[in-house]
Amino acid sequence: MHVAKQHRLFFALCPDTAIQARFERAAKMLQQTCGGKLTPCENMHLTLVFLGNIPAGRVDEVRLVAKRLSAPAFKLDFNQLGCWKRQQIGWSAPSAAPQALFDLVAKLRQGLTAAGFVTEGRPYLPHVTLLRKAKCGDDFPVGGDSIEWSAREFVLVNSTQSTHGSEYKIVGRWNLSGSQGQAYVSDPL
Repeated sequence: MHVAKQHRLFFALCPDTAIQARFERAAKMLQQTCGGKLTPCENMHLTLVFLGNIPAGRVDEVRLVAKRLSAPAFKLDFNQLGCWKRQQIGWSAPSAAPQALFDLVAKLRQGLTAAGFVTEGRPYLPHVTLLRKAKCGDDFPVGGDSIEWSAREFVLVNSTQSTHGSEYKIVGRWNLSGSQGQAYVSDPL
């Protein structure tokens, strides 16, 4: 029996290397409090919508949803550090995220649902995972150094597992500018 190839996909915002370095410093500071394993800089991202396993033959449908979307660029201010006990995740988050971020997530979810994809139903909670296997106490969230991030594009990411952990590959990229279909780039899977 032949099993169709699947891709584990999610839409995200990915910081540039300067912002990654600032998140890495925050992660190391948080690690002093609760231990855990640092997220590699190249894996740091803000998930917008997680799709999970998608048949290879439907990836272009996912890209088409993003290509049709129109959304403005916006700024985020990550000024909180925290830790979720149950998940053992150390994170950085904005204390107040802009409405444009929530609108982008809603548009992606609506477009994906209309195309027949299933997305998570839980409320969106924007954060960047800094640590895994953290030993979280009860004294979170706490303030952190402000990390300002201008979101100018969003990406489609394919996640694979290797002996080194999760590896992410960008397989689509779209500008946030307010113009439908701006600067669509499709990278091969």
